[in-house]
Amino acid sequence: MKGYLKHFFIFLLPIAIVFIGMEFLLRNIPNGYQFKSDSMQKNIQDIEVLILGNSHSFYGVNPEYLEVSAFNLSHVSQSLDIDLATLHAYLPEMNLLKKLVLRLSYDSLFEVLSETDESWRYKDYLLYTDVDLNYKITHYSEVLSVSLKENIKRLYNFYVKNNDAINCNIYGWGNDANSNLSIDLLTTGPKVAKKHTAKTNFFLSQNLKSLNDIIKLCQQNSIEVILVTLPGYNSYTKNLNEYQLKTTIETGEKMDKVFENCTYLNVLNDQRFKAEHFFDADHLNEKGAKLFSEILNTQLSQ
Repeated sequence: MKGYLKHFFIFLLPIAIVFIGMEFLLRNIPNGYQFKSDSMQKNIQDIEVLILGNSHSFYGVNPEYLEVSAFNLSHVSQSLDIDLATLHAYLPEMNLLKKLVLRLSYDSLFEVLSETDESWRYKDYLLYTDVDLNYKITHYSEVLSVSLKENIKRLYNFYVKNNDAINCNIYGWGNDANSNLSIDLLTTGPKVAKKHTAKTNFFLSQNLKSLNDIIKLCQQNSIEVILVTLPGYNSYTKNLNEYQLKTTIETGEKMDKVFENCTYLNVLNDQRFKAEHFFDADHLNEKGAKLFSEILNTQLSQ
């Protein structure tokens, strides 16, 4: 028996070495979550406007064009429950926070990150931020959270090709959706609209509660909330489910009426945004982000 165990551990040893080595190398690749977390800690007491949300606000709101001290703490696929947890994590130290900009996208009320095929992103919050979520054991590891193929690709891109892994500017705005790399707007529209259309309303009540809790928490701390539905290209907006879109817009309008500290800004079909402003059918590029941020700046000044 002892001999069997000895050979078993000898067999496991190289696997463990490779595992630990990969984990170490992966964690030392700079990433947007770590970058934003460090930036928040450095500037947290000076931030007057905080932007939360998913990729729509991540790529759509560039604080560089706002006339106040602002930071974009949005992340790709970040759902409302994570927005709430993020606010809880940082709000106690944000002494100057006056306004919260929160995206209300077509899919915001109908999905949560933990129940999507991108739930692996939870590991980024656990490993690199102070956000408290319901983590699984796999989220404690880069190697266990992401496929071997993808991890090898990440290691190659950073350590061999020297590609920069941080995809945001100093204000937290996503700067890799560049107009020079734009994706075909006509083909991406229907595909993304279908992807964002929920099959059920299972998460609606949960997300409505998260949204209410965010606004109430801000109300208790004298913080104004600006809900924003960002622009979409026609090939995207015309393929949206009527019920889901109506529920989203009516929710924004209701929050605007019910809460004195809440304003709803809907520019989903705003004609000021042309094809040149989009990276793909539902994300703005740097030109679109500049235009929307300037519109938002006017709203913040009111």
